[in-house]
Amino acid sequence: MKALTPLCFLTVLMALSSCAKEDLATPIDSLIFGHFYGECTGERCIETYKVEDDKLYEDVLDRYAGGDHQNFAFQPLPGNLLMQIPDLASLLPGQLYQTDSTIGIPDAGDWGGIYVQVRQQGVTRWWLIDKAEGNLPDWLIPFKQEVENAIEKLP
Repeated sequence: MKALTPLCFLTVLMALSSCAKEDLATPIDSLIFGHFYGECTGERCIETYKVEDDKLYEDVLDRYAGGDHQNFAFQPLPGNLLMQIPDLASLLPGQLYQTDSTIGIPDAGDWGGIYVQVRQQGVTRWWLIDKAEGNLPDWLIPFKQEVENAIEKLP
């Protein structure tokens, strides 16, 4: 009977930990994503978008990404554009939450960077992500590619 006690304890512990993981999954209130290039001219050098309340917005200020002090002026885009891009919030890697705000060396060699900002339950987190895949962890590359693909599809 004593041999069963550790097994029962382990089973209960695993069940409780799986429930806790589900409880930690909170919906994303808004997601801001975009790219930036410092040594670039033209309107497409800095593009930033926001998804909030099932609506898509574009930033018209086009300022170089600067982290949590970033200022935006979002204007709504047509609703059909949101249906043309992937649900980036659902593709956001969980490992991102355990990383620093700067990943790699974004735009250090004029290759650009990705800006991502998430707001969940009043808490805002942001990341500057290198576009050079050699400077990124493997788990982040697919998400970076999805962000780039979404930006290409938007005006």
